[in-house]
Amino acid sequence: MKTKIWRIIKIVCFCMVAVLMISEIGRLLKPKWLENRWASAKTNNSFYELEDNSTDVIFFGASVISAAIDPYQLYDEHGISSYNLGVMSQPMLATYYWFKEALETQNMKLAVIEIKSAGKPSEKAEEKARKSYDYMKWGKNKVEYALEYKKIHSEEETTEASTEVSTEVSIENSAEKSTADKTTEAATVKQEETKVAEGETETEEEVDLWSYLFPLSLYHTRWSELSYDDYDFYLGNNYSRTRGLSVLSTRFKDSSGFDATKEEKGKYDGFDVDTTEMQEANPTNMAYANKIIELAKEKNVQLLFVKMPDESWDVDQHNLIQKLADKNNIKFLDFNIKSYREKIKFDYSEDAADSVHSNIAGAEKITEYMGKYLSENYKLTDYRKSDNSVKKTYESGRAEYEATIKNGKLSMITGLDEYLKAINDDEYTVIITSGSNVNNIVFNNNQKKLLLDLGVEERFFVYKEFGKNIISVLDGKTKVNRAKKQSEEKDVVTQEGGTISDGTTYSITANAQGCSVRLNDSEYKNVNPYRLNIVVYDKKLHEVADSVSIYASGNNPIMYRGE
Repeated sequence: MKTKIWRIIKIVCFCMVAVLMISEIGRLLKPKWLENRWASAKTNNSFYELEDNSTDVIFFGASVISAAIDPYQLYDEHGISSYNLGVMSQPMLATYYWFKEALETQNMKLAVIEIKSAGKPSEKAEEKARKSYDYMKWGKNKVEYALEYKKIHSEEETTEASTEVSTEVSIENSAEKSTADKTTEAATVKQEETKVAEGETETEEEVDLWSYLFPLSLYHTRWSELSYDDYDFYLGNNYSRTRGLSVLSTRFKDSSGFDATKEEKGKYDGFDVDTTEMQEANPTNMAYANKIIELAKEKNVQLLFVKMPDESWDVDQHNLIQKLADKNNIKFLDFNIKSYREKIKFDYSEDAADSVHSNIAGAEKITEYMGKYLSENYKLTDYRKSDNSVKKTYESGRAEYEATIKNGKLSMITGLDEYLKAINDDEYTVIITSGSNVNNIVFNNNQKKLLLDLGVEERFFVYKEFGKNIISVLDGKTKVNRAKKQSEEKDVVTQEGGTISDGTTYSITANAQGCSVRLNDSEYKNVNPYRLNIVVYDKKLHEVADSVSIYASGNNPIMYRGE
Protein backbone atom coordinates (compact mmCIF):
# COMPACT_ATOMS: atom_id res chain seq x y z
CA MET A 1 0.00 0.00 0.00
CA LYS A 2 2.79 2.39 0.93
CA THR A 3 4.53 1.57 -2.34
CA LYS A 4 1.43 2.48 -4.35
CA ILE A 5 0.99 5.75 -2.49
CA TRP A 6 4.63 6.59 -3.06
CA ARG A 7 4.26 5.87 -6.79
CA ILE A 8 1.18 8.09 -6.98
CA ILE A 9 3.06 10.88 -5.21
CA LYS A 10 5.96 10.57 -7.65
CA ILE A 11 3.59 10.63 -10.66
CA VAL A 12 1.80 13.70 -9.32
CA CYS A 13 5.11 15.45 -8.64
CA PHE A 14 6.39 14.56 -12.11
CA CYS A 15 3.22 15.93 -13.70
CA MET A 16 3.46 19.15 -11.66
CA VAL A 17 7.10 19.66 -12.64
CA ALA A 18 6.29 18.93 -16.30
CA VAL A 19 3.42 21.44 -16.29
CA LEU A 20 5.64 24.05 -14.63
CA MET A 21 8.42 23.51 -17.17
CA ILE A 22 6.01 23.74 -20.11
CA SER A 23 4.52 26.91 -18.64
CA GLU A 24 7.94 28.54 -18.17
CA ILE A 25 9.10 27.54 -21.65
CA GLY A 26 5.91 29.02 -23.03
CA ARG A 27 6.57 32.29 -21.17
CA LEU A 28 10.01 32.52 -22.72
CA LEU A 29 8.92 31.65 -26.25
CA LYS A 30 5.84 33.86 -26.47
CA PRO A 31 6.46 37.03 -28.54
CA LYS A 32 6.86 40.03 -26.24
CA TRP A 33 5.29 42.59 -28.60
CA LEU A 34 7.90 45.22 -27.75
CA GLU A 35 8.28 46.79 -31.20
CA ASN A 36 10.00 50.17 -30.96
CA ARG A 37 8.47 51.89 -27.94
CA TRP A 38 5.29 49.81 -27.91
CA ALA A 39 5.20 47.64 -24.82
CA SER A 40 1.90 45.79 -24.99
CA ALA A 41 2.99 42.75 -22.98
CA LYS A 42 4.40 45.01 -20.26
CA THR A 43 1.14 46.99 -20.21
CA ASN A 44 -0.86 43.82 -19.57
CA ASN A 45 1.57 42.47 -16.99
CA SER A 46 1.61 45.67 -14.97
CA PHE A 47 -2.16 45.87 -14.95
CA TYR A 48 -2.24 42.69 -12.90
CA GLU A 49 0.10 44.30 -10.35
CA LEU A 50 -2.36 47.09 -9.55
CA GLU A 51 -3.77 47.07 -6.03
CA ASP A 52 -7.37 45.86 -6.07
CA ASN A 53 -9.96 48.62 -6.41
CA SER A 54 -7.28 51.32 -6.66
CA THR A 55 -8.01 52.60 -10.18
CA ASP A 56 -11.03 54.82 -10.83
CA VAL A 57 -10.56 55.31 -14.59
CA ILE A 58 -9.33 52.73 -17.09
CA PHE A 59 -8.67 53.44 -20.77
CA PHE A 60 -9.39 50.61 -23.22
CA GLY A 61 -8.65 50.17 -26.90
CA ALA A 62 -5.87 49.74 -29.42
CA SER A 63 -2.52 51.49 -29.90
CA VAL A 64 -4.13 54.86 -30.66
CA ILE A 65 -5.21 55.18 -27.00
CA SER A 66 -2.01 53.63 -25.70
CA ALA A 67 -0.02 56.45 -27.31
CA ALA A 68 -2.39 59.27 -26.34
CA ILE A 69 -3.15 59.14 -22.60
CA ASP A 70 -0.61 59.59 -19.79
CA PRO A 71 -1.98 58.37 -16.42
CA TYR A 72 0.85 60.05 -14.50
CA GLN A 73 -0.05 63.41 -16.01
CA LEU A 74 -3.70 62.85 -15.05
CA TYR A 75 -2.58 62.18 -11.49
CA ASP A 76 -0.17 65.11 -11.29
CA GLU A 77 -2.70 67.61 -12.67
CA HIS A 78 -5.96 66.31 -11.17
CA GLY A 79 -5.17 63.50 -8.72
CA ILE A 80 -6.99 60.95 -10.90
CA SER A 81 -6.02 57.31 -10.44
CA SER A 82 -6.06 55.70 -13.89
CA TYR A 83 -4.46 53.04 -16.06
CA ASN A 84 -4.00 52.94 -19.82
CA LEU A 85 -4.89 49.39 -20.86
CA GLY A 86 -4.55 50.11 -24.57
CA VAL A 87 -2.84 47.32 -26.51
CA MET A 88 -1.74 47.64 -30.12
CA SER A 89 -4.04 46.12 -32.75
CA GLN A 90 -6.78 45.34 -30.23
CA PRO A 91 -10.08 44.25 -31.85
CA MET A 92 -13.42 45.12 -30.29
CA LEU A 93 -13.84 41.55 -29.08
CA ALA A 94 -10.59 41.90 -27.10
CA THR A 95 -11.67 45.26 -25.67
CA TYR A 96 -14.80 43.55 -24.34
CA TYR A 97 -12.85 40.74 -22.67
CA TRP A 98 -10.28 43.11 -21.20
CA PHE A 99 -13.19 45.16 -19.85
CA LYS A 100 -14.50 41.98 -18.21
CA GLU A 101 -11.02 41.17 -16.93
CA ALA A 102 -10.62 44.62 -15.39
CA LEU A 103 -13.92 44.24 -13.54
CA GLU A 104 -12.45 41.22 -11.73
CA THR A 105 -10.05 43.42 -9.72
CA GLN A 106 -11.02 47.06 -10.20
CA ASN A 107 -14.22 48.75 -9.07
CA MET A 108 -13.76 51.43 -11.72
CA LYS A 109 -16.00 54.48 -11.82
CA LEU A 110 -15.39 55.23 -15.48
CA ALA A 111 -14.30 53.18 -18.49
CA VAL A 112 -13.00 55.23 -21.42
CA ILE A 113 -13.34 53.27 -24.66
CA GLU A 114 -11.29 54.24 -27.71
CA ILE A 115 -13.99 53.31 -30.16
CA LYS A 116 -12.08 53.04 -33.41
CA SER A 117 -12.51 49.26 -33.72
CA ALA A 118 -16.29 49.57 -33.53
CA GLY A 119 -16.27 51.96 -36.46
CA LYS A 120 -14.09 49.82 -38.70
CA PRO A 121 -15.55 48.01 -41.71
CA SER A 122 -13.30 44.98 -41.10
CA GLU A 123 -11.83 42.99 -38.25
CA LYS A 124 -8.22 42.70 -37.20
CA ALA A 125 -6.06 39.97 -38.70
CA GLU A 126 -5.44 37.14 -36.25
CA GLU A 127 -1.71 37.82 -35.99
CA LYS A 128 -2.52 41.32 -34.77
CA ALA A 129 -5.38 40.26 -32.51
CA ARG A 130 -3.16 37.87 -30.55
CA LYS A 131 -1.32 40.83 -29.06
CA SER A 132 -4.36 41.43 -26.87
CA TYR A 133 -4.77 37.77 -26.00
CA ASP A 134 -1.40 36.25 -25.15
CA TYR A 135 -0.76 38.17 -21.94
CA MET A 136 -4.21 37.92 -20.42
CA LYS A 137 -4.02 35.73 -17.31
CA TRP A 138 -5.30 32.19 -17.60
CA GLY A 139 -8.88 32.06 -16.38
CA LYS A 140 -12.52 32.12 -17.38
CA ASN A 141 -12.25 35.31 -19.46
CA LYS A 142 -9.28 34.06 -21.43
CA VAL A 143 -10.92 30.72 -22.18
CA GLU A 144 -14.15 32.46 -23.24
CA TYR A 145 -12.11 34.86 -25.39
CA ALA A 146 -10.49 31.93 -27.23
CA LEU A 147 -13.74 30.04 -27.69
CA GLU A 148 -15.58 33.14 -28.89
CA TYR A 149 -12.81 34.10 -31.31
CA LYS A 150 -12.92 30.60 -32.74
CA LYS A 151 -16.71 30.71 -32.99
CA ILE A 152 -17.05 34.03 -34.80
CA HIS A 153 -14.34 33.13 -37.29
CA SER A 154 -15.46 29.62 -38.07
CA GLU A 155 -16.65 29.44 -41.66
CA GLU A 156 -19.88 27.62 -40.87
CA GLU A 157 -21.10 30.00 -38.18
CA THR A 158 -19.97 33.35 -39.61
CA THR A 159 -22.99 33.78 -41.87
CA GLU A 160 -25.48 32.81 -39.16
CA ALA A 161 -23.80 35.02 -36.57
CA SER A 162 -23.63 37.97 -38.95
CA THR A 163 -27.34 37.77 -39.72
CA GLU A 164 -28.28 37.47 -36.06
CA VAL A 165 -25.94 40.21 -34.88
CA SER A 166 -26.87 42.58 -37.71
CA THR A 167 -30.49 42.45 -36.59
CA GLU A 168 -29.54 42.93 -32.96
CA VAL A 169 -27.25 45.91 -33.43
CA SER A 170 -28.84 47.73 -36.35
CA ILE A 171 -29.20 51.37 -35.47
CA GLU A 172 -32.81 52.42 -35.81
CA ASN A 173 -33.03 52.77 -39.57
CA SER A 174 -31.05 50.76 -42.10
CA ALA A 175 -31.39 53.59 -44.58
CA GLU A 176 -29.22 55.72 -42.28
CA LYS A 177 -26.34 53.25 -42.13
CA SER A 178 -24.63 54.26 -45.31
CA THR A 179 -25.24 55.34 -48.84
CA ALA A 180 -24.65 53.69 -52.18
CA ASP A 181 -21.49 55.74 -52.42
CA LYS A 182 -19.89 53.24 -50.05
CA THR A 183 -19.71 50.78 -52.85
CA THR A 184 -17.89 53.10 -55.17
CA GLU A 185 -14.38 52.37 -56.25
CA ALA A 186 -12.98 55.31 -54.25
CA ALA A 187 -14.46 54.07 -50.99
CA THR A 188 -13.23 50.55 -51.63
CA VAL A 189 -9.70 51.76 -52.31
CA LYS A 190 -9.74 53.86 -49.15
CA GLN A 191 -10.83 50.90 -47.02
CA GLU A 192 -8.21 48.61 -48.49
CA GLU A 193 -5.46 51.19 -47.97
CA THR A 194 -6.51 51.60 -44.35
CA LYS A 195 -6.46 47.82 -43.80
CA VAL A 196 -2.96 47.55 -45.18
CA ALA A 197 -1.69 50.53 -43.19
CA GLU A 198 -3.05 49.21 -39.91
CA GLY A 199 -2.53 45.49 -40.42
CA GLU A 200 -6.21 44.68 -40.81
CA THR A 201 -7.47 42.01 -43.17
CA GLU A 202 -10.39 39.67 -43.33
CA THR A 203 -9.61 36.49 -41.43
CA GLU A 204 -10.19 33.71 -43.94
CA GLU A 205 -8.08 30.90 -42.51
CA GLU A 206 -9.65 28.75 -39.85
CA VAL A 207 -8.61 29.73 -36.33
CA ASP A 208 -6.51 27.11 -34.52
CA LEU A 209 -8.22 26.92 -31.13
CA TRP A 210 -5.48 24.65 -29.76
CA SER A 211 -2.91 27.43 -30.26
CA TYR A 212 -5.02 29.76 -28.14
CA LEU A 213 -5.51 27.35 -25.28
CA PHE A 214 -1.91 26.07 -25.46
CA PRO A 215 0.28 28.83 -27.01
CA LEU A 216 3.40 26.66 -26.89
CA SER A 217 1.97 24.71 -29.83
CA LEU A 218 2.21 27.91 -31.90
CA TYR A 219 5.42 29.43 -30.57
CA HIS A 220 7.61 26.35 -30.00
CA THR A 221 9.64 27.13 -33.14
CA ARG A 222 10.76 30.56 -31.85
CA TRP A 223 13.98 29.19 -30.32
CA SER A 224 16.07 30.57 -33.15
CA GLU A 225 14.40 33.99 -32.94
CA LEU A 226 14.98 34.60 -29.22
CA SER A 227 16.83 37.85 -28.54
CA TYR A 228 18.11 39.78 -25.56
CA ASP A 229 14.66 41.35 -25.17
CA ASP A 230 13.06 37.92 -24.72
CA TYR A 231 15.42 36.94 -21.91
CA ASP A 232 15.35 40.40 -20.36
CA PHE A 233 11.55 40.30 -20.27
CA TYR A 234 11.51 36.75 -18.89
CA LEU A 235 13.98 37.65 -16.12
CA GLY A 236 11.92 40.56 -14.83
CA ASN A 237 12.03 43.64 -17.06
CA ASN A 238 8.40 43.05 -17.94
CA TYR A 239 6.46 45.92 -16.40
CA SER A 240 5.23 49.29 -17.65
CA ARG A 241 6.97 52.32 -16.17
CA THR A 242 4.22 54.62 -17.47
CA ARG A 243 1.02 52.84 -16.39
CA GLY A 244 0.41 51.83 -19.99
CA LEU A 245 1.37 54.97 -21.94
CA SER A 246 3.39 54.13 -25.06
CA VAL A 247 6.09 56.76 -25.39
CA LEU A 248 6.31 57.56 -29.10
CA SER A 249 9.00 60.04 -30.03
CA THR A 250 8.83 60.61 -33.78
CA ARG A 251 7.17 63.46 -35.64
CA PHE A 252 4.82 62.83 -38.53
CA LYS A 253 6.35 65.69 -40.53
CA ASP A 254 9.70 63.85 -40.48
CA SER A 255 8.26 60.58 -41.81
CA SER A 256 8.02 59.35 -45.38
CA GLY A 257 4.22 59.23 -45.02
CA PHE A 258 3.86 62.95 -44.47
CA ASP A 259 2.61 64.96 -47.43
CA ALA A 260 3.09 68.73 -47.20
CA THR A 261 0.52 69.26 -49.98
CA LYS A 262 -2.12 67.36 -48.02
CA GLU A 263 -1.29 69.35 -44.92
CA GLU A 264 -1.72 72.61 -46.78
CA LYS A 265 -5.07 71.49 -48.17
CA GLY A 266 -6.29 70.61 -44.69
CA LYS A 267 -6.03 66.82 -44.90
CA TYR A 268 -4.57 66.66 -41.40
CA ASP A 269 -6.83 69.30 -39.85
CA GLY A 270 -9.68 66.91 -39.09
CA PHE A 271 -13.21 67.32 -40.40
CA ASP A 272 -16.51 69.08 -39.82
CA VAL A 273 -19.62 67.00 -39.21
CA ASP A 274 -21.48 68.24 -42.26
CA THR A 275 -23.18 65.03 -43.41
CA THR A 276 -25.44 62.34 -42.00
CA GLU A 277 -23.88 59.53 -44.02
CA MET A 278 -22.67 56.58 -41.96
CA GLN A 279 -20.11 53.84 -42.29
CA GLU A 280 -21.81 50.46 -42.54
CA ALA A 281 -21.31 48.67 -39.24
CA ASN A 282 -19.18 45.55 -39.08
CA PRO A 283 -21.50 43.07 -37.30
CA THR A 284 -18.85 41.55 -35.03
CA ASN A 285 -17.25 44.84 -34.04
CA MET A 286 -20.60 46.46 -33.30
CA ALA A 287 -21.86 43.42 -31.40
CA TYR A 288 -19.02 43.67 -28.91
CA ALA A 289 -19.42 47.42 -28.54
CA ASN A 290 -23.00 46.68 -27.50
CA LYS A 291 -21.84 43.96 -25.13
CA ILE A 292 -19.57 46.49 -23.41
CA ILE A 293 -22.49 48.89 -23.06
CA GLU A 294 -24.71 46.17 -21.57
CA LEU A 295 -22.02 44.99 -19.13
CA ALA A 296 -21.24 48.56 -18.04
CA LYS A 297 -24.92 49.12 -17.21
CA GLU A 298 -25.05 45.86 -15.30
CA LYS A 299 -21.93 46.73 -13.26
CA ASN A 300 -22.88 50.41 -12.83
CA VAL A 301 -19.76 51.66 -14.64
CA GLN A 302 -19.99 54.92 -16.55
CA LEU A 303 -18.78 54.85 -20.15
CA LEU A 304 -17.10 57.51 -22.25
CA PHE A 305 -16.37 56.96 -25.94
CA VAL A 306 -13.31 58.70 -27.41
CA LYS A 307 -11.63 58.77 -30.79
CA MET A 308 -8.02 59.89 -30.79
CA PRO A 309 -6.49 61.94 -33.64
CA ASP A 310 -6.25 59.57 -36.58
CA GLU A 311 -5.85 60.52 -40.23
CA SER A 312 -7.64 57.33 -41.35
CA TRP A 313 -10.84 58.20 -39.45
CA ASP A 314 -13.61 59.97 -41.37
CA VAL A 315 -16.97 61.62 -40.81
CA ASP A 316 -18.93 58.51 -41.89
CA GLN A 317 -17.32 56.52 -39.10
CA HIS A 318 -17.88 59.36 -36.65
CA ASN A 319 -21.58 59.42 -37.48
CA LEU A 320 -21.90 55.66 -36.92
CA ILE A 321 -20.39 55.93 -33.44
CA GLN A 322 -22.24 59.13 -32.60
CA LYS A 323 -25.53 57.34 -33.33
CA LEU A 324 -24.53 54.46 -31.08
CA ALA A 325 -23.49 56.85 -28.31
CA ASP A 326 -26.68 58.95 -28.55
CA LYS A 327 -28.84 55.85 -28.49
CA ASN A 328 -27.22 54.74 -25.21
CA ASN A 329 -26.74 58.14 -23.53
CA ILE A 330 -22.95 57.94 -23.75
CA LYS A 331 -20.72 60.98 -24.20
CA PHE A 332 -18.46 60.82 -27.27
CA LEU A 333 -15.31 62.93 -27.70
CA ASP A 334 -13.93 62.78 -31.23
CA PHE A 335 -10.59 64.58 -31.47
CA ASN A 336 -10.77 64.42 -35.27
CA ILE A 337 -13.47 67.08 -35.37
CA LYS A 338 -11.84 70.38 -36.22
CA SER A 339 -13.32 72.21 -33.25
CA TYR A 340 -11.74 69.70 -30.84
CA ARG A 341 -8.41 69.87 -32.66
CA GLU A 342 -8.49 73.63 -32.17
CA LYS A 343 -9.35 73.30 -28.47
CA ILE A 344 -6.34 71.12 -27.74
CA LYS A 345 -4.13 72.94 -30.30
CA PHE A 346 -3.19 69.61 -31.87
CA ASP A 347 -0.79 70.11 -34.79
CA TYR A 348 -0.71 66.88 -36.78
CA SER A 349 2.70 67.56 -38.29
CA GLU A 350 4.29 68.11 -34.85
CA ASP A 351 2.10 66.18 -32.40
CA ALA A 352 1.53 62.94 -34.32
CA ALA A 353 4.08 60.15 -34.52
CA ASP A 354 2.63 58.90 -37.81
CA SER A 355 -0.67 59.01 -39.65
CA VAL A 356 -2.67 57.39 -36.83
CA HIS A 357 -0.77 57.76 -33.53
CA SER A 358 0.07 60.68 -31.25
CA ASN A 359 3.63 61.21 -30.06
CA ILE A 360 4.43 62.27 -26.49
CA ALA A 361 3.95 65.95 -27.37
CA GLY A 362 0.47 65.18 -28.69
CA ALA A 363 -0.27 62.90 -25.73
CA GLU A 364 0.53 65.75 -23.36
CA LYS A 365 -2.02 67.98 -25.08
CA ILE A 366 -4.72 65.31 -25.25
CA THR A 367 -4.17 64.25 -21.63
CA GLU A 368 -4.36 67.86 -20.43
CA TYR A 369 -7.76 68.25 -22.09
CA MET A 370 -8.98 64.85 -20.91
CA GLY A 371 -7.99 65.60 -17.34
CA LYS A 372 -10.03 68.80 -17.27
CA TYR A 373 -12.97 67.09 -18.96
CA LEU A 374 -12.98 64.14 -16.55
CA SER A 375 -12.68 66.38 -13.49
CA GLU A 376 -15.57 68.57 -14.62
CA ASN A 377 -17.94 65.82 -15.74
CA TYR A 378 -17.36 62.90 -13.34
CA LYS A 379 -17.09 62.54 -9.58
CA LEU A 380 -13.53 61.30 -9.23
CA THR A 381 -11.33 61.22 -6.15
CA ASP A 382 -8.30 63.51 -5.96
CA TYR A 383 -5.74 61.16 -4.42
CA ARG A 384 -3.14 63.90 -4.00
CA LYS A 385 -5.00 65.47 -1.08
CA SER A 386 -4.32 62.82 1.56
CA ASP A 387 -1.98 59.98 2.42
CA ASN A 388 -3.21 56.80 0.77
CA SER A 389 -1.91 53.71 -1.00
CA VAL A 390 -2.69 55.13 -4.45
CA LYS A 391 -0.54 58.19 -3.78
CA LYS A 392 2.30 56.00 -2.50
CA THR A 393 2.11 53.81 -5.61
CA TYR A 394 2.39 56.78 -7.95
CA GLU A 395 5.29 58.26 -6.01
CA SER A 396 7.16 54.95 -5.80
CA GLY A 397 7.17 54.64 -9.60
CA ARG A 398 7.81 58.29 -10.39
CA ALA A 399 11.58 58.13 -10.91
CA GLU A 400 11.33 55.46 -13.60
CA TYR A 401 8.37 57.20 -15.23
CA GLU A 402 10.22 60.51 -15.42
CA ALA A 403 13.33 58.83 -16.83
CA THR A 404 11.21 57.15 -19.51
CA ILE A 405 9.60 60.43 -20.53
CA LYS A 406 12.99 62.17 -20.52
CA ASN A 407 14.39 59.51 -22.86
CA GLY A 408 11.38 59.90 -25.13
CA LYS A 409 11.97 63.64 -25.36
CA LEU A 410 15.65 63.02 -26.06
CA SER A 411 14.64 60.85 -29.01
CA MET A 412 12.60 63.72 -30.46
CA ILE A 413 15.62 66.01 -30.73
CA THR A 414 16.76 66.39 -34.34
CA GLY A 415 19.44 69.09 -34.02
CA LEU A 416 22.98 67.92 -33.23
CA ASP A 417 23.92 70.89 -31.03
CA GLU A 418 20.81 70.48 -28.87
CA TYR A 419 21.36 66.73 -28.73
CA LEU A 420 24.98 66.96 -27.55
CA LYS A 421 23.89 69.35 -24.82
CA ALA A 422 21.03 67.06 -23.70
CA ILE A 423 23.16 63.91 -23.36
CA ASN A 424 25.64 65.65 -21.03
CA ASP A 425 23.75 64.21 -18.08
CA ASP A 426 25.05 62.20 -15.12
CA GLU A 427 22.27 59.65 -15.58
CA TYR A 428 23.66 58.74 -19.02
CA THR A 429 26.75 56.88 -20.16
CA VAL A 430 27.67 58.03 -23.66
CA ILE A 431 29.48 55.77 -26.12
CA ILE A 432 30.94 57.40 -29.23
CA THR A 433 32.62 55.22 -31.82
CA SER A 434 33.49 54.94 -35.48
CA GLY A 435 35.78 52.91 -37.66
CA SER A 436 38.51 54.48 -39.76
CA ASN A 437 36.21 54.33 -42.80
CA VAL A 438 34.57 57.48 -41.41
CA ASN A 439 37.01 60.30 -42.05
CA ASN A 440 35.26 63.35 -43.43
CA ILE A 441 33.05 64.71 -40.61
CA VAL A 442 33.82 68.29 -39.61
CA PHE A 443 32.19 69.68 -36.46
CA ASN A 444 31.65 73.39 -35.98
CA ASN A 445 33.17 75.19 -33.00
CA ASN A 446 30.07 74.92 -30.82
CA GLN A 447 29.68 71.19 -31.51
CA LYS A 448 33.36 70.64 -30.79
CA LYS A 449 32.99 72.48 -27.47
CA LEU A 450 29.98 70.35 -26.53
CA LEU A 451 31.94 67.17 -27.35
CA LEU A 452 34.86 68.39 -25.25
CA ASP A 453 32.44 69.11 -22.39
CA LEU A 454 31.28 65.50 -22.63
CA GLY A 455 34.86 64.32 -22.27
CA VAL A 456 35.84 63.52 -25.85
CA GLU A 457 39.42 64.40 -26.74
CA GLU A 458 39.83 66.97 -29.49
CA ARG A 459 42.45 64.91 -31.33
CA PHE A 460 39.77 62.34 -32.14
CA PHE A 461 38.17 64.65 -34.67
CA VAL A 462 41.24 65.60 -36.68
CA TYR A 463 41.11 63.06 -39.50
CA LYS A 464 44.10 62.14 -41.65
CA GLU A 465 44.15 60.37 -44.99
CA PHE A 466 43.38 56.95 -43.61
CA GLY A 467 41.33 58.14 -40.65
CA LYS A 468 41.26 56.77 -37.13
CA ASN A 469 39.43 54.11 -35.17
CA ILE A 470 37.62 55.99 -32.41
CA ILE A 471 36.18 54.74 -29.12
CA SER A 472 34.97 56.99 -26.29
CA VAL A 473 33.10 55.75 -23.23
CA LEU A 474 31.99 58.69 -21.11
CA ASP A 475 30.61 57.51 -17.77
CA GLY A 476 30.39 60.35 -15.28
CA LYS A 477 33.89 61.10 -14.04
CA THR A 478 35.25 58.04 -15.82
CA LYS A 479 36.37 58.88 -19.35
CA VAL A 480 37.81 56.22 -21.64
CA ASN A 481 39.24 57.46 -24.94
CA ARG A 482 40.95 55.19 -27.45
CA ALA A 483 42.12 56.12 -30.94
CA LYS A 484 44.36 54.35 -33.43
CA LYS A 485 45.39 55.62 -36.80
CA GLN A 486 44.63 53.21 -39.60
CA SER A 487 47.50 51.70 -41.60
CA GLU A 488 47.86 51.45 -45.34
CA GLU A 489 49.41 48.00 -45.05
CA LYS A 490 47.04 46.17 -42.71
CA ASP A 491 43.77 46.56 -40.85
CA VAL A 492 44.32 48.11 -37.43
CA VAL A 493 41.73 46.94 -34.92
CA THR A 494 40.85 48.96 -31.82
CA GLN A 495 38.96 47.29 -28.99
CA GLU A 496 37.73 48.40 -25.59
CA GLY A 497 35.72 46.62 -22.94
CA GLY A 498 34.72 47.13 -19.35
CA THR A 499 31.85 47.77 -16.98
CA ILE A 500 29.65 50.85 -16.74
CA SER A 501 29.05 52.22 -13.24
CA ASP A 502 25.60 50.57 -13.06
CA GLY A 503 27.17 47.12 -13.63
CA THR A 504 26.44 46.83 -17.35
CA THR A 505 29.29 45.28 -19.31
CA TYR A 506 30.32 46.60 -22.70
CA SER A 507 32.73 45.79 -25.51
CA ILE A 508 33.45 47.94 -28.56
CA THR A 509 35.35 47.16 -31.74
CA ALA A 510 36.45 49.62 -34.43
CA ASN A 511 38.45 48.89 -37.57
CA ALA A 512 38.64 49.69 -41.27
CA GLN A 513 35.23 48.09 -41.90
CA GLY A 514 33.39 50.09 -39.25
CA CYS A 515 32.45 49.57 -35.62
CA SER A 516 30.23 47.48 -33.33
CA VAL A 517 28.95 47.76 -29.75
CA ARG A 518 27.95 44.98 -27.37
CA LEU A 519 26.09 45.56 -24.09
CA ASN A 520 25.76 42.71 -21.58
CA ASP A 521 27.09 40.29 -24.22
CA SER A 522 24.34 41.24 -26.66
CA GLU A 523 25.13 43.14 -29.85
CA TYR A 524 23.46 46.52 -30.04
CA LYS A 525 21.96 46.48 -33.51
CA ASN A 526 21.34 50.19 -34.11
CA VAL A 527 25.00 50.89 -34.85
CA ASN A 528 25.80 51.98 -38.39
CA PRO A 529 29.30 50.76 -39.37
CA TYR A 530 29.63 53.48 -42.01
CA ARG A 531 29.06 56.41 -39.66
CA LEU A 532 30.10 57.91 -36.37
CA ASN A 533 27.75 56.49 -33.72
CA ILE A 534 26.53 57.92 -30.43
CA VAL A 535 24.86 55.43 -28.08
CA VAL A 536 23.24 56.90 -24.96
CA TYR A 537 22.80 54.41 -22.12
CA ASP A 538 20.44 55.18 -19.21
CA LYS A 539 21.99 53.93 -15.97
CA LYS A 540 18.76 54.41 -14.01
CA LEU A 541 16.67 52.23 -16.35
CA HIS A 542 19.60 50.00 -17.38
CA GLU A 543 18.87 50.29 -21.07
CA VAL A 544 19.77 52.31 -24.16
CA ALA A 545 17.88 55.61 -24.04
CA ASP A 546 18.62 56.57 -27.63
CA SER A 547 21.22 56.27 -30.37
CA VAL A 548 22.10 58.29 -33.45
CA SER A 549 24.64 58.12 -36.23
CA ILE A 550 26.47 61.06 -37.78
CA TYR A 551 27.45 61.47 -41.41
CA ALA A 552 28.80 64.33 -43.48
CA SER A 553 26.70 66.34 -45.90
CA GLY A 554 28.98 68.93 -47.44
CA ASN A 555 30.54 70.73 -44.50
CA ASN A 556 27.70 69.85 -42.12
CA PRO A 557 27.43 66.81 -39.84
CA ILE A 558 23.94 65.30 -40.14
CA MET A 559 22.30 63.36 -37.31
CA TYR A 560 20.29 60.26 -38.21
CA ARG A 561 18.38 57.64 -36.20
CA GLY A 562 18.34 54.02 -37.22
CA GLU A 563 20.91 51.65 -38.65
